[in-house]
Amino acid sequence: LKAGTRLLGSDRLEVGYRLTSSTLEYDDFGYDAFWNSVPLPDAEKKNEFKGSVAHAAYTYSGASHTLSAVFGQSRTERTEKDAASFSVGEFDGLSQSLELRDTLRYGSGELNMGLNYSILRAEYTMGDGVTSNDTTHRSNGLFLTNTNTLSGLILTESLRRDDYNTFGAKTTGKIGAKYLAGKSFVSANYGTAYTTPSIIEMLNPWGTANLDLKPESAKGYDLSIGSHGLVATYFANQVDDLIVWNSGTSQNVNSDQRYDFKGIELEYRERFGMLDCALAYSETNAEDATGLTLNRLTKTQTDLSLDYYPTDALHLGVYGNYVGSRIERVYGSGDRQTGRYTLINAVVNYKITDGLRIFAKGDNLTDKRYQSVYGYATAGRSAYAGLEARF
Repeated sequence: LKAGTRLLGSDRLEVGYRLTSSTLEYDDFGYDAFWNSVPLPDAEKKNEFKGSVAHAAYTYSGASHTLSAVFGQSRTERTEKDAASFSVGEFDGLSQSLELRDTLRYGSGELNMGLNYSILRAEYTMGDGVTSNDTTHRSNGLFLTNTNTLSGLILTESLRRDDYNTFGAKTTGKIGAKYLAGKSFVSANYGTAYTTPSIIEMLNPWGTANLDLKPESAKGYDLSIGSHGLVATYFANQVDDLIVWNSGTSQNVNSDQRYDFKGIELEYRERFGMLDCALAYSETNAEDATGLTLNRLTKTQTDLSLDYYPTDALHLGVYGNYVGSRIERVYGSGDRQTGRYTLINAVVNYKITDGLRIFAKGDNLTDKRYQSVYGYATAGRSAYAGLEARF
């Protein structure tokens, strides 16, 4: 459900709510205990899911100001029927946020400023019905971004201050410049970042909780040059306190090593009549101070997308993705290759009316067997079809 209305000419109010309820039945591997290596035959499992997303937004647009207030909430409840004692039986998560923002337009510039407040809560109970854990994160933040356009030069400065009940306060910032000349440009950016661990990374229901996890801190820069649809970017970042998996203790921990991320990205986009084409290539290297490569790092990746619009109502799309070498260090089993595969997907969209659309899509059309994480299967050839109505 989504609705919006104009209140007093330049004022707008929007509200929305989405409710999802589903039951999934599947054939599990069915071990009756984690130490039993012989699976049970035809072990049936059932997973019940309930989720809701709600939002409300108010916007005022004036001659030099745009004021907005946005509230959002999401709730997730998941129950695993007859869950094993070492797996999650019940999970309940809640996220709430409120943001107030003012966009001020002046002369050659624009100033965005505001504040936000958020609550994240999660709790779970294991299949034994006894073991449980929970945690709550609260944060408030202030942010400020200024942008000036001087002929073909765009200058941007950003500053942000966040205060967490579990991690303390942190200030981050970014500066950037971009120069435009016809269909060409050059740009440079430098900034700092602060990434807090997720609640699931801290609670880790499938292993050992670590409520002492610290946020990751990063600083870095990027340089880009582009012309006539072709863009090349070089980036370099340093990350401290990177969150990594410790197989020995079965928990997420902060690495005591600084990681250096460096790489290049190439992208080309062009439209040929009714056909939109995009080709992208990325190459990344990430090592710690000892020269050890980051676990599960995808070193190279290539993406191709072709979108064909023969009529205003019909859209045909074909998408390819090649994942290069990706080594995973598996506890007790050494290095395992989980990359070097290609996936091909396709989609068809047809607009019957402005408010009615039908679609069909196919994923992994070549039925490629691959693993993103060693030991965890992924979907084979899959087909979907649906009808979307808006009113």
